Amino acid sequence: MTVHVGISTLRVHYQGNLFRSMLEVRWAVFMDVLDVRYAYEPDVYKVLFATYYKPDFYLPELGVFLEIKGAEPERIVFLKAKSLA
Repeated sequence: MTVHVGISTLRVHYQGNLFRSMLEVRWAVFMDVLDVRYAYEPDVYKVLFATYYKPDFYLPELGVFLEIKGAEPERIVFLKAKSLA
């Protein structure tokens, strides 16, 4: 694992992916331990009146997206995720 810290960004290399947060890396490690296949930020989707959304993970064997956020995400993030679902 390689960690890169910029003025306002954190990027972590893990298993060939460049993650945007340590929380996302923790979830990736958790899924690896459980042997759950995932794709990190697989694509960008058009949602909510031409707004775009890039979910954190796609779990192909389950056919679900997984979005990783802190305790209280902004309402727009919740609405985008709900729209994609």
